[in-house]
Amino acid sequence: MRISQEEWNKRLEEVKLASEDCKTIEEIVGITDYSRYIIKQLFEKFPEEAKEIQANLAKNNGKTKKKKRRKPNNKRRLTKILEASETCKSFAELSKATGFSDFIIKNTLSKFPDEEAMVRENLDKNRPSQATTAKVEKNISASKNDNNFSIAMLDTSVYGLDNIFEILEEYAREGKILGITDVVLEELANLQKTMDTKGKCACNFLYIIMDNLSAFQLFEVKHNMLERETIDEAIIRATLDLGKKALLLTSDKEMYIKAALKGVKAKYLLSSKKRENKFEFNLEETREKSKEHKKIKAKTFIDAHEENGKLFFIRKKRKTQLVKIFSKSGEEKYGDKIELEIGDHVFICTKREDYIRFLDYEVYFLKEDGFLERYSTKSYNCDVTVNVENHDYKKVIEQARKTLIK
Repeated sequence: MRISQEEWNKRLEEVKLASEDCKTIEEIVGITDYSRYIIKQLFEKFPEEAKEIQANLAKNNGKTKKKKRRKPNNKRRLTKILEASETCKSFAELSKATGFSDFIIKNTLSKFPDEEAMVRENLDKNRPSQATTAKVEKNISASKNDNNFSIAMLDTSVYGLDNIFEILEEYAREGKILGITDVVLEELANLQKTMDTKGKCACNFLYIIMDNLSAFQLFEVKHNMLERETIDEAIIRATLDLGKKALLLTSDKEMYIKAALKGVKAKYLLSSKKRENKFEFNLEETREKSKEHKKIKAKTFIDAHEENGKLFFIRKKRKTQLVKIFSKSGEEKYGDKIELEIGDHVFICTKREDYIRFLDYEVYFLKEDGFLERYSTKSYNCDVTVNVENHDYKKVIEQARKTLIK
C-alpha cells in the first residue's frame, strides 16, 4: 500500500515529538505504535530529522534535571488547540483545524490537564446534543438490560481498572467468551516494557490471559486494518462484524461514544473504587480456599547485576546447581555473562540431600529484584517430574539428574 507524502510527514512529526521524552527506539515504538521498520524508513527518507531524533535519544539517556527546553513549543501548540476547540466538535475536526495529528494533540494536552479539560468541555458544548444524546442513551439502556451476547470483546483501556478481574470472572462463569484482539495484545506487550504502575498492570493482565487461556478467544484484526484506521476503530469494526452476539467493554469515553453511534453493543466501565489491583483471577468456583492463587511477589537474584541500565545474569559454577536461561521465544541463552530481557526465563535446579529442587523464574522488569516465581517443584530419587507436564521442565530436570547425581 502506497503511503502519501502527507502521511510520512505526519509520522515524522509524531516520532520527533515522542523522541523528546524517550531514551530508545523501542520506547518510541511503544508510544507511537509504529514498527521499527517504519521508523527505519523514516530515517532513510528524512536523514536530517533522523539526526535530530537520535540526538534527542542520546540527550535523554544522559538527561539531568535541567531539561524542558521544549515548553515554548508545547505552549504554542496548546494555544492553537484551545482556539480551535472553540468551534470544533471532535478531535478529528480539531486535527484538521490545527494541522496537528491526533497523537500530537493528545500528547500536548496530557502535559496540561486543566487545559485538556477545557478543550474537552468546548468540544462537548459544540456537539449537537439532542440526536446524539438520544442515540447514546438508547445504547446505554440496551447495554444495561441486554445480556443476550456470547462474546465480551476487550479494549486495552480496561486493563488497569481495579475491578476488571471480578467483571471478567463473572462473564466467564456465565459462559461468555472473552475476546482479545491481536492489536490489544501488542499494546499490552508494549505497555509492560515500562517501569511504572501501568506497565505492572499490563504485565499482570497478560499473566491472567496466560493462566486462563480456555476463557479467551483471539481475534486477528491487524492484517486487515484499513489505511489511516486507528486501533480503536479496528476493534470497533471487528466487534460490529460479530453483530449482536458481541459486547464491547471499554473505559475510553471517546471509543464508547464512537462504538455506540455506529450501532455496536458497548458497555462503558468505571473503576468501582480506588484500591490496589487484585491480581488473582480464578475460574474454578470449587477450588478450596487453601489452594487459591498466591499474589505475585518479586524475587531478588544474587547472580543478577545491573550495569548501565541493563540487567545481566553472572553464571557461577556450583557443583550442586544447574542453571538454564531461555528467551521469551524459547531459545536457550549461553555464556558466563548473559544479558537478560523482559520475558526471559531462568530455570534453576539445585541438588538437596534427598531431592532436586526445580524453579522457574521469569524476568518481570530489569532490576535485581525484578523476578517472578512462575513454578516450583521437587524431584525425589528416581521419580523425576512427578506432576510436571511441561516438556521443557521435564527436559531440564532430566539433565539436572544426570549432571548433579553421580
